Amino acid sequence: MTTRKYSSRAQQTTLSSGISAVDTTMTVGSGANLMGGRTPAVGETYTVVIDPDTALEEIVDVSNYSSGNTLTIARGIENSGTGVAHSAGAVIRHMVTGRDLREANDHIEGTLAGHAATTSAQLRGVISDETGSGSLVFGTSPTITSPSITTPTITSPTITGTGTITATTFTGNLTGSASLNLLKTGDTMSGAIAMGSNKITGLGTPTANTTDAATTAYVDTAISNLIAGAPSTLNTLDEIAAALNDTANFSDTVVLKSGSTMTGDLTLSGAPTVPLHAATKAYADSIVATAPSNLTGVITSVGAATSIASQTGTGTKFVVDTSPTLVTPVLGVATATSINKVAVTAPATSATLTLANNSSLITSGGFSTTLTSTATTALTLPTTGTLATLAGTETLTNKTLTTPTINGPTITATGQTPVIHGILLPATHTIIFEGTTDDAFETTLTVTDPTADRTISLPDATDTLVGKATTDTLTNKTLTTPVITNPKITLTYSAKTAAYTAVSGDEGGVFSMNNASSIQFNIPTDATFNFAVGTQFNVFWLTGAGQPTIGAVTPGTTTVISTGATSATPKLRVANSMATCLKIAANSWIVIGDIS
Repeated sequence: MTTRKYSSRAQQTTLSSGISAVDTTMTVGSGANLMGGRTPAVGETYTVVIDPDTALEEIVDVSNYSSGNTLTIARGIENSGTGVAHSAGAVIRHMVTGRDLREANDHIEGTLAGHAATTSAQLRGVISDETGSGSLVFGTSPTITSPSITTPTITSPTITGTGTITATTFTGNLTGSASLNLLKTGDTMSGAIAMGSNKITGLGTPTANTTDAATTAYVDTAISNLIAGAPSTLNTLDEIAAALNDTANFSDTVVLKSGSTMTGDLTLSGAPTVPLHAATKAYADSIVATAPSNLTGVITSVGAATSIASQTGTGTKFVVDTSPTLVTPVLGVATATSINKVAVTAPATSATLTLANNSSLITSGGFSTTLTSTATTALTLPTTGTLATLAGTETLTNKTLTTPTINGPTITATGQTPVIHGILLPATHTIIFEGTTDDAFETTLTVTDPTADRTISLPDATDTLVGKATTDTLTNKTLTTPVITNPKITLTYSAKTAAYTAVSGDEGGVFSMNNASSIQFNIPTDATFNFAVGTQFNVFWLTGAGQPTIGAVTPGTTTVISTGATSATPKLRVANSMATCLKIAANSWIVIGDIS
């Protein structure tokens, strides 16, 4: 809070010269008289009022003053920073203002935050229940040096440094060179003890299965009893694990004499020598190698194979299954190339499949397809694709129909536009457009029965056709000798508050010009916007003190003529007067209307 300086009585002087509303210094008749011996430094203020008890009253703060009649001031106090101009001779008086009273009240009702910094010693003198002899501590994590604390309750402390703590129960961390004294009986300590190189001595024998501390002698005896009489190579856990091949589930790796199952490979050391010995792979391979290389006899489903009779094929495999799968077989010979009356001709450049005696070719599967010949027919199949049927409903893609006759067609397109050339519709037929949504609303194109050949030409452009009975807006259209009955012409109105230059699209528009200063409606050159001859703009003076003018952007290129006092830049005569700008030739305009 800013430090304020006050005089014991109302000091007063006058302005030596006038000041504006923004001046930050003022010269007075007697600075010493006004300041009353007060010398506010930077950051301190001394409040005075200029023109008190008048309509020009302004409170200002004087700062950084030592002597003289020129004072540094802060303006617009309690007036949102806005100053007021004052004349020479204005009274200047030192006064107490409402701001001073408010700040005094804030001190009374506020907290210590509104005062200067206060030391613990200063606070101790005004706090009634402070019975200790040291300084007060208010920090969240204070550092207390050499304290004397009697019977405190401290939860989870971390104590670092020197000193001795005597307690019945201690919970927390003790670090550094601090020490902890516990009573001999009934005391409990929890937490970590940082012993360093120190030792705990004098421990008794722990009770079995408890959390009592143990001496090294007690631990050594327990380990010796665990080893007992084990040999030296098996008296550690590491040696026992090595003997078990470091296998966690060792019992799963051994086979009991009876009742167990082994998985994995079993390596035998040699060939069997008695009937109950297991045979190695090498032994079995040697037996197979001595079997006869050529089998003779008949192979049956039961019993041994003795021979294979009449094996005349050229392949290396024979088939004994009832329904075999043949991979790339050669069936028959040159004089026997039919299978169940289906003739197969060996290909020269292409293969031929012949169905004889009205036979059929039926495909297998859940839904079979039957191919039947009704007469001698040559059918050429494409390299890829699906055949279309005579009576089926199929979709033909990228097909050319030459002089087809299509009765009552429905033509749709998915993802593209259908292209139809040379449609000839009978007089009673129509073309129906469904539109984007397949619903009950369509557009029907009908033809009135013509009395002669008629031609309707569509424009070479993307556009929308205008209906005879619909209401439409025509843009950039030329009507040649039209007959217009009771026309309704709407002009576009635009209000301008600054200078404006006409652009394409402003043709026929009405523009109001309104500004406190004079602004101009500008006509561009033909090189910028080549308006058609006959184009007009309507300009009127709405309100505002500024008298609008009309003129060319580039006077040397665009000619403007009028009956105004200045022909090239006529002015609208009075508020609410209007003038029309009319193009009469290339880069030539005339302004007519209420001008001066």
